[in-house]
Amino acid sequence: MSVAAIIAEYNPFHTGHKYQIDKVREVTNADYIIIIMSGNYVQRGIPAIADKYIRAKSALLCGADMVIELPVFYATASAEYFAAGAVNLISQLSCVDYLCFGCEYDNIVLLNNIADILVNEPLEFKREIKSKISQGMSYVQARESALLKCTDDSDKTDIKNLINSSNAILGIEYIKALKKFNSDIRPVIIKREGTYNSTAMNDTFASATGIRNSIINNSDEYIRHIPSECKEMLNWISAFPMYSDDFYTSLVSGIIMNSDSLSQYFDVSDDLANSITNNYMNYNGFDNLSFAVSGKHTTVTHCNRALLHILLNITQDEEDSYISLNYNTYIRLLGFKKDSSEILKHIKSNSSLPIISKMSDTERTLPAQTLNMLKRNIQCDNLYRFIFNMKYNNIIKTNEYNTPIIII
Repeated sequence: MSVAAIIAEYNPFHTGHKYQIDKVREVTNADYIIIIMSGNYVQRGIPAIADKYIRAKSALLCGADMVIELPVFYATASAEYFAAGAVNLISQLSCVDYLCFGCEYDNIVLLNNIADILVNEPLEFKREIKSKISQGMSYVQARESALLKCTDDSDKTDIKNLINSSNAILGIEYIKALKKFNSDIRPVIIKREGTYNSTAMNDTFASATGIRNSIINNSDEYIRHIPSECKEMLNWISAFPMYSDDFYTSLVSGIIMNSDSLSQYFDVSDDLANSITNNYMNYNGFDNLSFAVSGKHTTVTHCNRALLHILLNITQDEEDSYISLNYNTYIRLLGFKKDSSEILKHIKSNSSLPIISKMSDTERTLPAQTLNMLKRNIQCDNLYRFIFNMKYNNIIKTNEYNTPIIII
């Protein structure tokens, strides 16, 4: 039995994602493909445009065999925490042979070499970072300089391209995490086709960013980039999309109630906390505020995540506490195919983590630490559902306790 895993957001699921799943099957010859998917909030620091069950169903209809939710504490974190949380979860399934990810650059050797430097941090690397930061560089810029200093001249151009590509950065973090957890899982690059992080809609494969922008702008260009199998998701994102600004009132409430202690939240530095406090009254919207408080050393995406953690009440201490418990304390199953029961039985028999498929039984069976992490995830989902229903007149009647997992 051979198993491949993909870490994804599917925000929303599109033809490029279907292509990747098909390509993973072709390249690895895997019997099963497991998706570790972000739930109702994603790594860009924004709410998902469609709810997690619809996105999970789309993946299953387009070739995946199982979809497992990545807890919100890692799904909304920076690349390093995102990768560590997801790779840890994959490792604890005790069945995965390949971790496959998309990247514009298919030089796995170079990605592995960069990951080695970042994991081992040789003395030359540390000295260069310290020197560049003292000269006023951001950590990201200093790390780039240090990587270039520690690599061969023949690789420098490729490294510059790699570390300025979001997908390559994630790929490097996945490999770092595999090393961190002493995993035997093999990383496999699936060469990306089409655009990424672009609003262009004329490519064979559009980006999720382009699709979301097309929806926001009331254009129908995105429709051809949604697989024909995903009619339910297409109808949903056309009629009931969710945006960051929908959450702004709740965010401001959190800022006001915690204005003296914003730096307790995950990803919120003292300087960023001060900037948020000084600016939130002057802007009307999540995206506008995030842009206003960003700067030379703090990207808009970082600010998105910081604001989202204030909204969801995710503190640095809470994040650290879950990491100290070895990152993940449960496996939250969102859906699977009937003919993948073999892999589900294997996980149940070999993983030390409990598999949660029926939420109504959890309080009677889970240890306190596991239940606490799960309940916090449910609180974040409840907020998503509440704001959705406020926007769309209470059309969702289910909750996390009575929503069945998807079986196809």
